[in-house]
Amino acid sequence: MRNHRTWNGSADVCIRRITTVSVVFLALIAAVVSFGHMHELALRHGETSLNATLIPLSVDGMVVASSMSVLLAGRTGVGAPWLSWTLLIVGSLASLAAMSRSPSLRWSAG
Repeated sequence: MRNHRTWNGSADVCIRRITTVSVVFLALIAAVVSFGHMHELALRHGETSLNATLIPLSVDGMVVASSMSVLLAGRTGVGAPWLSWTLLIVGSLASLAAMSRSPSLRWSAG
């Protein structure tokens, strides 16, 4: 019986590359949108320009770092540390809260 992994090696590589490019592209879009909402919210609440820049970078950085920790744990077959999951959830909720409070979001009925 043939090992389909060996036979389909180039297709697997192509799929992995397309998936990686897609995920990076979507992550960049999410980062830009998230940064904009948090930056705008921080400025609106009186933060300095420097702080308004650092706040979204720290929140998004926390999400990226904790995501990588969870991913690494999954790839090595060990459970992800509770701190990684906690930071991922807190960072995601902070990002969502900032987005929901952003004045640039205008929901209209109709």
